[in-house]
Amino acid sequence: MYDRIYECPSPDDCPFKSDSAADLVAHVNSGHADEYQRED
Repeated sequence: MYDRIYECPSPDDCPFKSDSAADLVAHVNSGHADEYQRED
């Protein structure tokens, strides 16, 4: 089994790390929601 660590992709040097992709998604959606806006 693989032990993967997901790091926050924020350009602000966010220290968030998790072994759960779901935790990373929740972190990005709550903590960095304004940083990632789609341009359609």
